[in-house]
Amino acid sequence: MTLHTLQLLERSPGFERVTDRVRAEEELWNPDTTLPVRDLTATPHGTLWVPDVGEVKPTPWSRRQLATELGIQWNRWFENVSGSEASEEINRRFRRSEKQWKVRTRRARPDESADPEVCILGALVSPTYTPIATTRVLNGLSQAFPGSATSRLVAWRTDFTDRSLHLSFLDTKPVSLGSGSMKETYYVGFHLRNSSVGFTALTLHVFFLRLACTNGMLICEGRFRRLYRTHRPIDDVKLHQHLEQAFSGIGEIWQHGLSLLDASRRRNLVNLELTLTSLLRKVPGLMAYRKAITAELLSSSTAPSVFDLAQALTHVAKSADPEPRFELERLAGSLLLEDEANEESPKIAMGRTQSTPETTTQRTD
Repeated sequence: MTLHTLQLLERSPGFERVTDRVRAEEELWNPDTTLPVRDLTATPHGTLWVPDVGEVKPTPWSRRQLATELGIQWNRWFENVSGSEASEEINRRFRRSEKQWKVRTRRARPDESADPEVCILGALVSPTYTPIATTRVLNGLSQAFPGSATSRLVAWRTDFTDRSLHLSFLDTKPVSLGSGSMKETYYVGFHLRNSSVGFTALTLHVFFLRLACTNGMLICEGRFRRLYRTHRPIDDVKLHQHLEQAFSGIGEIWQHGLSLLDASRRRNLVNLELTLTSLLRKVPGLMAYRKAITAELLSSSTAPSVFDLAQALTHVAKSADPEPRFELERLAGSLLLEDEANEESPKIAMGRTQSTPETTTQRTD
């Protein structure tokens, strides 16, 4: 597995190549159109007609935005009705609206349609919504990264979805952790998540990769969350200042995160079921992974530690879609911070000597 992982790292795209890929993605977007909602028209084919744009095909995310704005429960309402009946109901609600929307459309990606002329409805957002382009972030990051040494970075993950972009960068210089038989190799880096459709803010978090199993882990709380910026206008100078601050002292942050990871091996779980349940309930939809996580954990250890639970979460995350994968890797990282939590805050049911299971909460972006 270690040799295979090293080969994967060697084949991973470098920083410049990823920047080119992101630029190509952003070039698919058309100029935004801001218009009254009443000017939109739903067709019987499940598409929308947008003035000055033409017919557009909603993504799952933009259809969810549309349903929320119009107060429609899409699957329940339209499951057993014709396309004409559905469009009639949607158009009735369009005509009654006094709102304005910014309509964001783009050309289809190669994996979305065989027709290069098809237009995708990416988002319906507020007229004031101003996305921060990922290329601007990467351009600033190339100067803000320590020593401007982005040539050392490779992209372990590059995921484009209908709602977000995920980029996990690793420094190719390995780091040793532990000692003796417990000594292992890790890679340190950061995870950049962004969205141009109103799904999430621009964030940059600490990211680790364990060489032995290729499990990736995010630490997103406190000083490990290096950047959080909602989508509103920002000039390049200010953005660059934020990025410089994000990478200021990053070496120390990486080292501290690895020390917490090492310490988690010596922290026993007090109540596995309660701890896992309290974790997964923090994010809607993650309970579906509980059985797989439990099986992975119990197959690897009879007396699981906090480290073992984090590894089980990140192992299952590798087969998940990008968004749940992000959340599972983030929950794994949150386990490491229990010792640093404010003493007044409730704690997760784990520790060296705890006997009374408790719970905690986690803020989500």
